[in-house]
Amino acid sequence: MSMNSPVRMTAVAVAAAVQSGDLTVVEVAEAVIERYEQRNHDVQAFAYFNREQVRAAAKKLDATAEKRPLHGVPIALKDVINTRDMPTQHHNARYADSRPGIDASCVDTLRAAGALLVGKTVTTEFAASGVGGPTRNPLDPTRTPGGSSSGSAAAVADFQAAIALGTQTGGSTIRPGSFCGVYAWKPTWNSVSREGLKMFSATCDTAGFYARSANDLMALADVFEIDQPESALPVTLDGLRVGVCLTPVWEKALPATRKALADGAASLSDAGASVSDLTLDGDFLGLPVAHGKIVRREGRAAFLGEYRNALDLADSFKAIV
Repeated sequence: MSMNSPVRMTAVAVAAAVQSGDLTVVEVAEAVIERYEQRNHDVQAFAYFNREQVRAAAKKLDATAEKRPLHGVPIALKDVINTRDMPTQHHNARYADSRPGIDASCVDTLRAAGALLVGKTVTTEFAASGVGGPTRNPLDPTRTPGGSSSGSAAAVADFQAAIALGTQTGGSTIRPGSFCGVYAWKPTWNSVSREGLKMFSATCDTAGFYARSANDLMALADVFEIDQPESALPVTLDGLRVGVCLTPVWEKALPATRKALADGAASLSDAGASVSDLTLDGDFLGLPVAHGKIVRREGRAAFLGEYRNALDLADSFKAIV
């Protein structure tokens, strides 16, 4: 992969180059297709990728006079998110080549912003069970990319998409981001519509995003009109108060996690922030148990129909119901 390839560019950089005329969307598409062909055998991030469909979408975007905020930015979508022109298969045989015929609300928003949607990424079964797909961690193929948004995180980490969408009910966005070494953002619950995403828990489900740049996440916040902060963002860390929260399940953290948090706190302190411990007690101590009860009960309701009608469900998925 050339260092100058469009697939190495951030989403913000791609959009700027397309808007200035320095890059065409067709050039972006061909670079993504080339990268996919080079790496799909090793990473297997995609459940659906159609080269000619990507090329056709790119030509249509190039023919559009108005260049929009994410014009030509290659974006991948977790395969539990409905798309009008690609199958939504949920990593389950019952939905093989299922085409809902309409976009999820978040996909609608991305299309309106000029995004180049390049494919559907691998998920665990219904983004709920422990049965994953073939996706490998692009940093180390012997290690897991995380779940359930495995393909989305891997696609961004491996330069096969600039941005990818995932979902989260427990840790399904932030965990793969951590494992694959990319930025992962779970927006505040219900600030991005979940219409058209497979439901697990009405209380906890959230759409999520992956990128290789914090600025790309800020661009997504603008596209989805996430509320602006009530106070100005700090221009320096001097005097900024930062709390280090050791959560109610901190005893389960492995040494590498403990070291990473300590290193992060030290870096903030060295940069001038005032770092102190934040202890959650009282009702907060019951959050892990409450979360488990909520997602199990709501998951039972959400997946009862699958349980009674779908074939070859994983035993772990049946156990959830």
